[in-house]
Parts: sequence; structure tokens; C-alpha cells
Amino acid sequence: FPLVSRWGTDAAETDRFRQVQEMGLRLMNTMGLSLALISALIPSWIIVVLGGSAFIHSVRVLCILCWCIPILFLNYLGANLLTAVKRQHLLIYGAATSLLLNIILDLIWVPRYGTDGAAYATVISYALQLIIVLSFLVRFSGLQLRTFRSLLVPWFISLSASALGWWLNTSMYQHELI
Repeated sequence: FPLVSRWGTDAAETDRFRQVQEMGLRLMNTMGLSLALISALIPSWIIVVLGGSAFIHSVRVLCILCWCIPILFLNYLGANLLTAVKRQHLLIYGAATSLLLNIILDLIWVPRYGTDGAAYATVISYALQLIIVLSFLVRFSGLQLRTFRSLLVPWFISLSASALGWWLNTSMYQHELI
């Protein structure tokens, strides 16, 4: 962070800052997606190990919330990068918008969908915050939109594998109930 902060404000280090910024986004994206994918593929095991078999009904919620991992990794990096370019005051816009959306979605979805609704509201709210942070980075730090295209392929693969894992876990769990 100290080097990135120095490079973020030094006009002579603009290219180096962009390279580190893009490399950081790819690294955090890969690490976050890896953790999310593992969590989505073995949620029953994680729930049993961490909470015991009494919480096995939480598998679906874990499968939903595990997608907060890469989003939060990127949000954290985005916050550091905005701080590096002396635009940290903009973070409040993403946080406030995310909070407001989460409250609204919780009020609508929790009575209707319960914990699943709360989990989806959380993921969507954090995703909106990430979009806001990334848009500020594009505007103020020179982040290029081509970086986002390179992030989409891993997301597509991870979400597809996660959907398959969720389906397999759900069908195995329902088979055990029958």
C-alpha cells in the first residue's frame, strides 16, 4: 500500500500504478473466486465442520453468500486504490448506496424469502458498491475497461461450476431427506 499510494499520486509513475492496479484486481479476483468456488462446491462439509449437523439447512445460504467473498476482496482493493489516488472521500457514496439498497431489499425479500432473501440482498448490495467503486477507479485512476473483460471469464466459469455444485448438493440433500 505505501508504494501504491506513492505511485497513485506521482505522474511519472502512472504506468506502474496502472500495472499494479490491474495485477491487483486480477489477483484478488482469482483468490476470491477460488475461495467462493470451493465454498460453493463443498458447502455441506463446511457447515458441518464449522457449525455441526444442526445447521445443515444453511447450505443454500452459504452457497449464496460465498459470492460475497470475491466481491469484498475487490471492494477492499478498490478502497485502497481510491485512497492511493487521494479519492477516499468517494467511498461513502458506494457504502451509503449499498446500505440503502440492502435495507430496501431486506424489507421486501426477507418476509417473502427468509434467509435466502437476506443473502441475495447482501450479495446484490455489495455488488452495487463494487460497481460504484470500480466506476470511480475508471474515472480517477486510469483503470481501463479492458481489465473488466478479463475478469468476466473467471466469473462465468466460477458461477457455472457453483451452480452445478449447488444443484448437486441440493439434490443429494433432498435425496437424504427422502
